Amino acid sequence: MLKTAFWQRAAQALPPAARGRHAKHLERAERVDSLVGATVALWRRIERSLGGIHTHS
Repeated sequence: MLKTAFWQRAAQALPPAARGRHAKHLERAERVDSLVGATVALWRRIERSLGGIHTHS
């Protein structure tokens, strides 16, 4: 079951037969999208927390 509005709209845009055939792919894509978003958010937090640290080579 899709949780986000974006992926729900994507599924609704497909013809019913295609929606049924590709439901698992859409769910997987939604999970990957969520993981990428969480990874980017974590990276930004790390960058902010290290923002005051400067290294000189």
